[in-house]
Amino acid sequence: MINLLPPQVKSDAAYAKRNSLIVRFVIVMIVVAIALSLLMAGGVLYANTGANRLEKQLGNREQQISDLDEARREAASISATVDTIENLLDQQSYYSHFIAELGQTMPDWAAIRTVTLERTQNGQPDPNSGKRVDLQVILDDIERVSQLRTILLSMERVDFVDIQQAQDSDTTVNTLIVLGLNTPAHEPLTIGDGR
Repeated sequence: MINLLPPQVKSDAAYAKRNSLIVRFVIVMIVVAIALSLLMAGGVLYANTGANRLEKQLGNREQQISDLDEARREAASISATVDTIENLLDQQSYYSHFIAELGQTMPDWAAIRTVTLERTQNGQPDPNSGKRVDLQVILDDIERVSQLRTILLSMERVDFVDIQQAQDSDTTVNTLIVLGLNTPAHEPLTIGDGR
């Protein structure tokens, strides 16, 4: 077959084929670029969603840890309270003996308002509290304070009586007294031969 096309038309036909290939290549590249852009946007969106989900889970875990720490602190406080209650229950009979002895010793003109047998420091029992008893006593006359001190010193287990405060009102005297004991109030009192 003889090609009778002029040389200009031949070269135009060759460039037209090349141009159509280049146009197809450019279209494919644009489609690939758009696909890659969509893929990258989807990946970023997926990563952000995952990061947000993990941050929310982290916040939930931190809240749970905070709640557990609070529960642990409450449990420790309850445990200390239960230990104190058990200790008091173990020593209750001895305290009741001391309270009975104190009640028998008190004269009719003195009324005990409060008795503090156990003291705490920072939520822990004070190691010296067993040998100290704080009394708040109401008297009918300010001159009876020294008489009450002498009467309290007559108790066998009392080493000293410290009058901390005596406030005189119109009808009564509110007195704060600290008793120093030679044996803790929660221990039984031994008499003479160690019985």
